[in-house]
Amino acid sequence: MIESSDSLPDEVELVRFREGDGVRDCCDVLDQACVPYRLSTDVPAFDVSMVGGGAAKGSVIIMVASADEVKARVALLDDARRALANEAVPSDYHLREFEDSELQLIVREPREWSGYDVAAAECLLRERGIAFDPPSFELTEADIEVRKEMAREFKSANLLLVVLLVAIVVRLAWMTIMEPPKPVPPLPVPTQPSR
Repeated sequence: MIESSDSLPDEVELVRFREGDGVRDCCDVLDQACVPYRLSTDVPAFDVSMVGGGAAKGSVIIMVASADEVKARVALLDDARRALANEAVPSDYHLREFEDSELQLIVREPREWSGYDVAAAECLLRERGIAFDPPSFELTEADIEVRKEMAREFKSANLLLVVLLVAIVVRLAWMTIMEPPKPVPPLPVPTQPSR
């Protein structure tokens, strides 16, 4: 029986970097805001398919406690706003091609975007003379329910894995302890060749 969980996960993914660029800057911003974080990765500990092929490529993930998520996201957004206060959004930046409604969506749902993308969307909307409400990182009731459901699914998957591992161990133990050993045919005795 799976017990239901009404709690949120202890920590959440704040940001993911495909390359190492930006990780140190992000950590510096979180340090300045006094937000504790944990660095993680999605690189497997050992993948036999990578032998001889070089190092596995993965992402660097910055995790924060659920209770610190809003503070961390606001710190990253404020840092991006400061960076964009001194310069315009680059002319080749991908958000320049977005429609007004798409930029407004970024500002309305800022948790789905990097702090820089949200700050850039705000700048572009101001350039275009489009009004928008300030972004909010607070979780809505719907967001909370989605996260709780994801936590329940994760626990269910882990429980299934544990049950399967226990079944395998029990089967191996049964085979080792309870099943009689199979008879081993005697080795042939060498004979002396006749002269």
